[in-house]
Amino acid sequence: MPFQILLGDFLNRNLFDFQWQIGLGQTLCYQFKSPGNSDHGGLIEVSFRSMRSVYAIANSYFFKLAKTNLGCFCDCPGGANHCNTFTDRCGNKPNCHNVFMTDTQSSGCFLKFLKLSSAVCCTVEVVPEGDQQYRALELSVPSMLAQFQVSHRDHLGNLLDRRTISVDLNSGVSVDWAVGLMVSSPGPKASVPPGWYFSAEGLQQDLFGNVPVNGLNEWNVQKLGWFKSQHRRMDLFESRSRHQPHLVSPIIEDCASNTFKATFATEFVNENQLKSARSLKQLHSFIKEIQVWNRHVEVVHRESPLLVLTLQHQKEVDVLLKTEQSYLFNFEGVLHLDSNSNQFLNLTLYKVRGVIHGQVQGFNSTLAIQITMGSEHVEVSHQRIKTSGLICHRAQVSLSLRARGQTDGALQKHLPCAQTGLNAFGKTQRSLQLKTYGPFGFGGTSGIGSEEINDCVLCLEFLGDIFAFSFTHWQLALFCLVVIVMLSSVIVCCLRWCLCCCC
Repeated sequence: MPFQILLGDFLNRNLFDFQWQIGLGQTLCYQFKSPGNSDHGGLIEVSFRSMRSVYAIANSYFFKLAKTNLGCFCDCPGGANHCNTFTDRCGNKPNCHNVFMTDTQSSGCFLKFLKLSSAVCCTVEVVPEGDQQYRALELSVPSMLAQFQVSHRDHLGNLLDRRTISVDLNSGVSVDWAVGLMVSSPGPKASVPPGWYFSAEGLQQDLFGNVPVNGLNEWNVQKLGWFKSQHRRMDLFESRSRHQPHLVSPIIEDCASNTFKATFATEFVNENQLKSARSLKQLHSFIKEIQVWNRHVEVVHRESPLLVLTLQHQKEVDVLLKTEQSYLFNFEGVLHLDSNSNQFLNLTLYKVRGVIHGQVQGFNSTLAIQITMGSEHVEVSHQRIKTSGLICHRAQVSLSLRARGQTDGALQKHLPCAQTGLNAFGKTQRSLQLKTYGPFGFGGTSGIGSEEINDCVLCLEFLGDIFAFSFTHWQLALFCLVVIVMLSSVIVCCLRWCLCCCC
């Protein structure tokens, strides 16, 4: 690992301990020696490798997606009494319920003109929807673990000891090593909220949320996981929900021919049950990796605040700090605002090494950033940096980057801004809808929902960024209406001119 000496001599003398701030991916390196004895000394390296949050699994169970098999028999009035409150069409089938109804119209029956009601007996049977199995997990409050790699070399550079140490930031444990190491920072505040989530069996590198999940002793059909088992066995899944008989509402179309259709009282049955589920990597931008274990879940963070390290020696030493050589040749990038209003600076760095400091300047504020690379030279590196609150000016932001220790001027460029519209309800594709307001301020969706209006709204947002003003809803609608009327007038004039020329 190449190092550049910042201090020409052991100017930090007679120290028992000292503090240092270290960022994720950075390495602290210093040389020490005992005063008056140059042979008694060495080199200490401390690398901040990763930041993880570990969540204990408080409860869990296994479940499958459920589907219903509905079978009905309609008993016309005046005929044989085949359907009554004692009729059992389920037999010994598991997860099967009998449903008896007496207020059904006698359509198709011989005595239908008397307008007598028919009796209907139905069976609602719940069976697995496919073979895929899922696991519901209840996550507790996490522990924040910072992982360091520490190395100790003698004064000749020979490696004496190297190990990987994880420090629980919740408790602030001191590590007794060749030198004492203590972390006194609380770590990142971003974490996955405690609660119920689920994972797919065979896919242990992801966890899903954004849908309600039943608790361990909960059987609500309006949530996911009501068709559950305490074990992995495929034949023990059951539903104890008292709402199960009401999952399906049969509608008899013709009693004589036993023709019926059904409506479902919940979205968590049959197909499309997971349409609202989202990976935690999508819901929380700070998550880099997820690993689901038997009794805990590990989340690797993309970022971490600076940690304060305290290093203690048993005797007084003289200290010489060293730092990695940093370099940056060029860069390019874009500031992106996604459909959930998360803002990211997507950068491509060329010929880069070490630590890069920078500033992003928007319309209203300037944000300081830091990019930590390894000690090895990298030709091309793609970085995704979380930012917040930056407002683009003329659809651009200004970014200046400087390698640490670089004496010449910083690299500065204007980067374009890109944005994805907010998600619209009731549609899977990206779209924008205008809202209209009544005399009392109640909102509704306008009937002007075409692609032309969508392009108009995006254009107005772009103009607002350029001229630093914003449109209200009625101004948006009025402006777009004027544009459409003008375009229509131009088309009509062109058609009249063509007709006159032809005549």
